[in-house]
Parts: sequence; structure tokens; C-alpha cells
Amino acid sequence: MTAGAAVANGTKIRCLIADANSLIGGTRARMTPSDRWNARTTACPSLPVAPVMIARQFGLLAWPVLGVAAVLGFLAWRLYETDGAEQSLLRAVVAALLMAIATFSLILPSLGQLFPSVSLARVLRDSGCVQPVAASAGYHEPSLVFLAGTSTRLTDAAGAAEFLRGGDCRFAFVEARQERSFAQRAEAIGLRYTRGPRVDGINLSTGSAVTIAVYRSGSPS
Repeated sequence: MTAGAAVANGTKIRCLIADANSLIGGTRARMTPSDRWNARTTACPSLPVAPVMIARQFGLLAWPVLGVAAVLGFLAWRLYETDGAEQSLLRAVVAALLMAIATFSLILPSLGQLFPSVSLARVLRDSGCVQPVAASAGYHEPSLVFLAGTSTRLTDAAGAAEFLRGGDCRFAFVEARQERSFAQRAEAIGLRYTRGPRVDGINLSTGSAVTIAVYRSGSPS
């Protein structure tokens, strides 16, 4: 997850908690308009600001989606007194979903080679396979599952080798430190595979540099 997305998610959670407290605990009835103003401006400071700042540099297509999210976020706050906590919570949830879509479907893919999940997903798209599937050993970033598909298997080096043995159009993404174990297991089971590109980038979960080798089931043509 990007730093901007993490900030946005934190503010969204505080907003939802604030609205939930209003619904469950009945605090809205006991709070004055001034108290509610202060509570919401403290819990939800500029909800869409972080992703908008990122989109400014990395994804012009994200602007319309983030614009709608910003409007819904503003209406959730501005019409809180008029429509009540239920409608405000609904608008806030929709705004949060739109920001997630903009972040992971528009902004993140536009980052190019910086993050490996984007490049690995592109390998699958450009493979020529109708339904390519992948297993990842040593690189378990959630964005990979989001971009490459929920069928992506997170495993270890031996598991990646076994996965390639399961049929055609299968890909193994093996982090550099697990390549030796992968090769040993592949040799032990007589696996035939094709070496693909190596992808360098940053593991978003740890913030460290990572190198990932791509392997495809089957022998070179």
C-alpha cells in the first residue's frame, strides 16, 4: 500500500468510527452543532487529499473518480445535520470505495517500473494466454493479488515449482533469495520451465528493494 493510500485509509476509518458512534451510542442527540462540527473536522481532515496529491503526479485518469469521491465526502460532512448520520455514513462509504478504485486501478498501475506488482501483472497480460495464473514465492504484496487476480497463489519456492507442474500458462514469481530453493525443487521433480524477465522494484509491505524472477511452465519454444 502506498503512503498516500495508508493515510487515506486511516482517515476513512476514523470517519466511519465517528459515524458509527453516532448511530450506536446516540451521541448525536447529545452533542451540540458546534461539538459535531469539531468532531467531524478532527476525525475527517480532507479525506481525499492524499490520493489527489498522488494522482496529480501519476494518474490523470484518476481525477474524475477522485473528484466524485471528494464531492461525496464533502456532502457527507456538509449535510450531516440535514440528512443524519445514516446518509452521511453511506456517502462516506461510497467515497471510500471510489478512492480505493482510483488508487489501485488507476494510480498504482501508472507508476510504471517502480513497484513490481505492476510489472508482474503486465507479464501475465502480455503472455498470450487466455487465462494465465501465477504463484508468488517470497513476494506476498497484497497489491499483486489485486492486480494479477485473486487466483494468484502466495507460496514458497517449493510450492512455486509444484505450481508450474500443474499445466500450461502458469507463471511463478520467485524472489531472488528463494531462487536457489526453487531451482533445487524444480530439478528434483523434473520440472520443465522457461525463464522470463527479472523485475526490480520496491516491496510496499517492507519498503525494501526486491528482485523477482519470472518463470513460465513448459520448455522454451
